[in-house]
Order: sequence, then C-alpha cells, then structure tokens
Amino acid sequence: MKQSINPVTKLPQTDFQAKVVYINPEERTMNNEKKTKYHGCVIEFANASGELKRTGAVIYANNLKYGIKLSTAADGEAWYAARATVIPGSEIKRPFISVSHLENKPLSEITEDDFGFEEVSAEDLKLAKVGK
Repeated sequence: MKQSINPVTKLPQTDFQAKVVYINPEERTMNNEKKTKYHGCVIEFANASGELKRTGAVIYANNLKYGIKLSTAADGEAWYAARATVIPGSEIKRPFISVSHLENKPLSEITEDDFGFEEVSAEDLKLAKVGK
C-alpha cells in the first residue's frame, strides 16, 4: 500500500492491489459534472494489517471496456491497481474505492522468475564487479 495526497483534490489516498470477484452488469451514472459511467464491483484485498477484506468499489465504464478478469478458483487470480480516497465529512469513515483495468500483482508475489532473470553464478558476479 502506498499512501499519498492527491495533487488535484488534496485528499489523502492509498494505492493498493485488489482482486475483482464480482462486477455488476448494470451501468450507472455518477451524479457529477461529467456524468461519469461506472459499474459497482466487489473486491478482495489485504488491508494494512494483512487481513483479507472484501468490500464494494467502482470500476469506471471506460476502464471496463479494456477487460477485467474476475478472480475465481477456476481461472486463478488477477490483481488490479486500486485506489481508496478519503471522503471529507463522511460519518461512516468509508473511503471511495475505484479499480483500474491495469493489472498490478502484489510485490510480495513477484519473484525474479517474473522478469526472466537467468541464474547468475559467483564467477559472473565477479566479472560484473571488475567491469565497473
């Protein structure tokens, strides 16, 4: 999780990874100036304490057109970039959560194999140090 202040809204936000487990097929329209189209969804994520949580979020219709894979036991897991933003004055203390179409595997699950690194020998390391 990466916390920051949104440079435009000046509101606290946290970027994190989430699995999408359900997408509501009904497209809705936000009550904002742009009348932004979105779909409700259910996500799973590990909170700041490492506990697995499930909650509602939105996926903007423009992101959904790129495709979102649901995380099911049969299909494996797909992780996406998500953002939680504090809503000023909210009595229920529930952030606004949006999910991107960009896949974003949690760093704890990324290994050297994901980058295609070949095994490096001690001799190769010595040669690399000499070359610097």
